Amino acid sequence: MNPLYSSRLIENKMVKHSIDPTSIYKICWMIENNSDNNKPNISIKSTKQFYVPIATSSTGKTTFFSKFSSDHVIINLDDVKNELYSENGKYNHMECFHMANADELYQDIIDQLLTNAFSDGGPVIWDNVVINKFDRMAIIKKAKEFGYQTNALTFPIDLDTLKTRFDKRPVKTVSFDLIENQYMHIEQPSYSEFDFIIPINII
Repeated sequence: MNPLYSSRLIENKMVKHSIDPTSIYKICWMIENNSDNNKPNISIKSTKQFYVPIATSSTGKTTFFSKFSSDHVIINLDDVKNELYSENGKYNHMECFHMANADELYQDIIDQLLTNAFSDGGPVIWDNVVINKFDRMAIIKKAKEFGYQTNALTFPIDLDTLKTRFDKRPVKTVSFDLIENQYMHIEQPSYSEFDFIIPINII
């Protein structure tokens, strides 16, 4: 298994910390203890943590999240669409995508999933592609309504490495052209959106 690292640029040096992937709070602890004057002083003692990856498909985010302990609620919309719309257990990504867009109740279902997760008061992970600010606005707003701290997880990667990872995937639900388009249009997170911004390097 490849080690997981959290990286932060401090005084022009990339400092890497080994992460225990069963406890994502340690990531925030390490980031906060390398604090600077430009970052809000946010307490991380609460379990009310909401984690949003700012990354395309094939960056390794789902594999990264799969290492966390079972007390983290992971919401993956592919799983939701598969359960709602696939036939005979056969999942077609694009067909389910279009069916979800046409279903007036789909957004209500997602909203209820988030409500249930936030009501429990434990850490919640949004394991989906949300590369632009508009798409993540509603989920961030809802998290804050429930008193959650919001954490953006970025997955720095160059396009060649992304293509290599895509080619190695045994099952490809989307084309690389779509992923490349996502890559070129990522809107990076800011502290006007999130309480924390945490770079995750998968080495």
